[in-house]
Amino acid sequence: MNLLQAIANLIPTARKARVHLSYEPANLSANATVSAVQAAIRAAEAGDTRNLFTYYRDLIAGGSHVQAEFNKRKLAIIAQPLSILPADKSKPEDLRAAAAVTQMIRDCENWNDGLIHLLDSCLWPVAVSEKIFRPVARGDAADALGLRYTLHRFEPINPVLLCFRPKTPAVSNAPTPAETAPPAEWEPDIRLYATDSSGRVIYSYTEAYPLEPDRHIVHRGHLLTGLRDCFGGPMRAILFWWLVSTLARDWFARAMERYGVPFPVGHTDSKNQEAITFLQEAFSLASKIGGLVVDHDTQIELKEIAISGLADAHEKFLNVCNREISKIIVGQTLSAEAAPTGLGSGTASLQAAVREDIRMFDQLKLGETIAKQLFTQFLRINGLRGAAPKPVWGGLSDEDAKTLAELLEILSRAGLEPADESIPVINERLGLVIQRRVPAAPPSPSFSPAPQSTTALRTLAAQNAIAQSLGVPSSWLNPIQDFLADLQTKAADHSLSDQDLLDFLSAATRKIPELFDRMDHDDLARLLEAAMGQSILDEVRRQVRKNPDVAIRSGS
Repeated sequence: MNLLQAIANLIPTARKARVHLSYEPANLSANATVSAVQAAIRAAEAGDTRNLFTYYRDLIAGGSHVQAEFNKRKLAIIAQPLSILPADKSKPEDLRAAAAVTQMIRDCENWNDGLIHLLDSCLWPVAVSEKIFRPVARGDAADALGLRYTLHRFEPINPVLLCFRPKTPAVSNAPTPAETAPPAEWEPDIRLYATDSSGRVIYSYTEAYPLEPDRHIVHRGHLLTGLRDCFGGPMRAILFWWLVSTLARDWFARAMERYGVPFPVGHTDSKNQEAITFLQEAFSLASKIGGLVVDHDTQIELKEIAISGLADAHEKFLNVCNREISKIIVGQTLSAEAAPTGLGSGTASLQAAVREDIRMFDQLKLGETIAKQLFTQFLRINGLRGAAPKPVWGGLSDEDAKTLAELLEILSRAGLEPADESIPVINERLGLVIQRRVPAAPPSPSFSPAPQSTTALRTLAAQNAIAQSLGVPSSWLNPIQDFLADLQTKAADHSLSDQDLLDFLSAATRKIPELFDRMDHDDLARLLEAAMGQSILDEVRRQVRKNPDVAIRSGS
């Protein structure tokens, strides 16, 4: 009981980290400048990522292009059907493990939301979430599988809680032998700021606590794994393009406000100071009353600046910013904006291939994370011995799947087929669980089209083999097809008599004399052996040895 209680204490069943809305960092994008962003990057490199991650939050929430492209990246995985493939389908314990994990996914309240949060690390340097389990109630579907605990929900960790300041090591002058050194911590570069009962973040490096492998799941869905998380990840390459595109939007709005509206030009006597003063007062009142009151000697014109060049320049600059952002997120630009590439240039296919590579990489990384950090733990706490199954979302693109199917068909026509060891690879590539087709059992006699259909097929094969060996047309043996079938049946059940063989030879000689005129009777016995088996050969050989001249007498 004490051991079971100790194991239960290691299973997280309640949320630990929570940030109240009142303690969320204030929006920084309203007053963002290049110097402010650079200061946030320098602080993050020293381990304080609060301001940098606040900029990340603001650019995703307020940047329409970034949000649209990021959604494409996530939907390429989440929108695909999920398959749970057993590690080895020939092992019952692996099949049971795959069934248990499938039930765990059904039991989770926010499975897809949890995966979406983990996929944030495609751009963020890291994504951390809590795994909350619950005991299985009696009568649940998980109870029928013998599970004790199942996944209740994911609780995403707010990035504001991530602390990358290293823990101050204890100072000691004595060298520590390698064999007595403490074991390496799991995710030693990341700690979490503590929160109180009201959800207030305690920004204290000394009170930050380490991550726990039994409670947390950590995912990095990018290729910058050689850089520390506090350096910003792939999102850092987007930050300045987002900043200048946001500033350019404000600059364009101000330019349109200033130069986009026609302005009045007055004509009057420049030597008449009273007329000039009167016109200036009229212009100042025009912004309030929406009109001008002047004398009949004064002329007013409305001038409009050609702003098409200004708008075109802004559009081109904004497109450059958006294209650079698209390259970082989805690896190509054609999915964001239509652009002529020239007839037969192949640019569209090339960019589609790049996007497919990114999708397969995201699937590989996410599957590896949840298999190692969730599935393995789930099987362990439920006492299941099977290996962790492999999650696969979707599979190949339609074009690549068609290419693979055509390759398998070509191999089949060449007499080749994939080995059993290749089936899991094909499953993963296709995103489907496939298996070898078991040959269909022969139909029941009650449903056969004819009582002798199976025998007729065997007889036809024997007939073709005999004709091919003799070098005569197969159609020559058609008249004795029924005799061959009857002869084979009787030979199989050992009821073939001398009279049966005599009747067969007499009928064959009578119906196809051309064949018997050109062959030796012993050769017929040899051919029947090859075509219809050992059973009829033994009978024919016995009859021929007993009556060696039966064929001659029958022919005469």
